[in-house]
Amino acid sequence: MSKYVCSSKDSNVWHLPPEAVAQQTFQTEEEAIQWFKQKYPERNLDFSGYEFDGNYYKNYVSDSKTELGYINQRP
Repeated sequence: MSKYVCSSKDSNVWHLPPEAVAQQTFQTEEEAIQWFKQKYPERNLDFSGYEFDGNYYKNYVSDSKTELGYINQRP
């Protein structure tokens, strides 16, 4: 079963302790999308759809002005 790990510009999972990463890890894609919507409630979010970056499938999150982060889909 896949897991979905959220990483934003200000809470990049590669720079967080394991406890914080666990709070940004979800069982469903819908939960991961909700995490971004709660983090950026005032923004109109766009999700790119999953693209393989050589290591993981990533769904990039942005608004009309800037990239905000991504969701990693991990097996």
